[in-house]
Amino acid sequence: MKKLTRRGVLKRSLKTSIWAVGITPYCTTLRLMYGADFWDEKRYHRTLRAAADEIIPSVDDMPAASQVKVINYISLVLKKDIELLRLIVATLDWLQNQSQTRFGRDFYQASSEQRIDLLKALERGAQGSEIGLLNRVGPDLFVAFRNLVYEAYYTNPEVWPAIGYEFHSTGGVGPAMKPFDESILDEVCKRPRYYREIPNEEGKA
Repeated sequence: MKKLTRRGVLKRSLKTSIWAVGITPYCTTLRLMYGADFWDEKRYHRTLRAAADEIIPSVDDMPAASQVKVINYISLVLKKDIELLRLIVATLDWLQNQSQTRFGRDFYQASSEQRIDLLKALERGAQGSEIGLLNRVGPDLFVAFRNLVYEAYYTNPEVWPAIGYEFHSTGGVGPAMKPFDESILDEVCKRPRYYREIPNEEGKA
């Protein structure tokens, strides 16, 4: 199966779902409201931070997404990629609107359980009128958002030590394997055979 890049997922979702259900007028409205650069940081950062931290929370020695400048990375990417920006804006708007409708509070103010429920609904592409125009593109919106959070998180050098990754530039010496210590096999070599030798065609074992 061909591995999909971020842009590949984006293009597929745009072709198979968004244009089919009429998001183009929605994006045109955004462009008229905010111009070409309609990423409103003040409006979206709290929702983005809360959603990203539910996708990658702080666990043991691993920091939460917002603790390693994931939000800064995403903001820079969105300002350069208008198509991806449209998907993420639609995702954050849906999370915010649903949180207000269901819980009477902004998404970032909802409990962790409530935020997770909304993210799961978006991932499922929840059925019914609650999503309205976006109910058939929910999974694509979630995939685009989740992958962007993963990209921002795992390409951050602050995360690499926690996952045991060492960066080696192509212009330098790469990683080297430690010499194998054969003494660790001494106890194994002393054990009796637990197998039966099978003679070959010449009758020799």
